[in-house]
Amino acid sequence: MKKMITSCAIATLGFNAFPAFAGGLAEPVMEQAPVVPATPLPVRSASGWDGLYVGGQVGNVTIETSIRIGDVSPLSDTPNELADYDIDGSGYGLHIGYMHGVGRLVLGGEVDYDVITLDEGTSTFDGTTATIPVDTDGSILRLKARAGYDAGRLLPYATAGLARLELESEDTDGTFFGAGIAFKATESILVGGEILRHQFDDSFDTSVDIDATTMSLRASYRF
Repeated sequence: MKKMITSCAIATLGFNAFPAFAGGLAEPVMEQAPVVPATPLPVRSASGWDGLYVGGQVGNVTIETSIRIGDVSPLSDTPNELADYDIDGSGYGLHIGYMHGVGRLVLGGEVDYDVITLDEGTSTFDGTTATIPVDTDGSILRLKARAGYDAGRLLPYATAGLARLELESEDTDGTFFGAGIAFKATESILVGGEILRHQFDDSFDTSVDIDATTMSLRASYRF
């Protein structure tokens, strides 16, 4: 009897222990590896050239034209010959504009106004150049479109638009194109230079075409 009781007890203990043993045969629970968030790609911030700016410019102006001798000297023996005129002067003025960056491209518009003084001129005819007296004041008004390349602290740009030349209280309209460069002295102070080539066809209601070149140094405050 004791042997049977002992055998039953051993069997019972073995049966009760089986689930725990069987549980050890269950598939192990795998711990998930930690998820490392993906590093976002760098996003380019807004252009450092965006915004409204105002400023001034100072420089020189050269006006070139060709006029028929007969228009200035009706009694000339060669009325249909052309005389070339080059007239130099200086100018200064103000400008206001706005820029907006699209990637590396910086687009903008500007209005500027120069007061000019013409004080030195020459005329060339038949290979002979002579100095002519000049004492003329006037102005140039421009409406500009600009497109530049954001090179960090430098902004090289091209520009073109419409211009109005006023001399001796008379005005004429034309076009211009040119290029310039701006440099950030600070985030708000911009300095640079600009060269513009103007063309006024049939100026002042005549058949005379006028070309004008301006070169200026510029300083602006960007808001």
